[in-house]
Amino acid sequence: MLVKPLKYVEVTVDKGASKEVGLLLLYEEVGDVLRLVLDNVNSTAVFNLRLVTVTNIHISDFYKSTDRIFNASNGSQKLAKELLCEIIDALKKENKLNASGFVNIASYKDIPDKYTVKALTHVVTYPHVTNYTPVKPSIDFLATIPTYHNYNPPQKKIGVIFRKSELPTAKAMSSMLKKVKAVTSNVYKLKVKPLSEDDAEPEVKDDQEQFDMYGDYGDGYCGGIHGGMM
Repeated sequence: MLVKPLKYVEVTVDKGASKEVGLLLLYEEVGDVLRLVLDNVNSTAVFNLRLVTVTNIHISDFYKSTDRIFNASNGSQKLAKELLCEIIDALKKENKLNASGFVNIASYKDIPDKYTVKALTHVVTYPHVTNYTPVKPSIDFLATIPTYHNYNPPQKKIGVIFRKSELPTAKAMSSMLKKVKAVTSNVYKLKVKPLSEDDAEPEVKDDQEQFDMYGDYGDGYCGGIHGGMM
């Protein structure tokens, strides 16, 4: 039978090779999980009571402190778990649990020193300094409070270009597609319109026709040359 109110509860767990001692933080009967606070910086440990053994439960109330000792037998461990459930229920009725079911460690009273955060006791002393001249700060503060404006990123302007020419017809687009496919297949034949008479290139003639065109000498040209030479 527990005596209320409780000051604090400390549990010892045997892991086989070593033991852990800590303040009771949570016991979940469904998962058979025990959580303990190990030191003054809230280091916690989680134990599966199906794998480890509870050897001692130290209960401190406002009248006395009691230790319950347990061995590794199934019957003894069952009694230890039942006592843990009873303790959690008592702490809940004393409003010492948070919304998640964890014990509020700050609600424990007169806990051992190993769980207490110690205040700084070291006194810092400074050597005596004479003729100290304070250093004048070199920062000039503004006489007025600066005004800050909200940053507005520049907005992009979209230019619209209106089409003046007519859109190609479906027939023209189909014809263009056929030509592109012909070019790709290397079978396209370019059709060139005939040039006008003014733009036509002169017909290239042989050497004899060129002489006749410029001098119209023919055979008499050679005879004239010989005649002059004689």
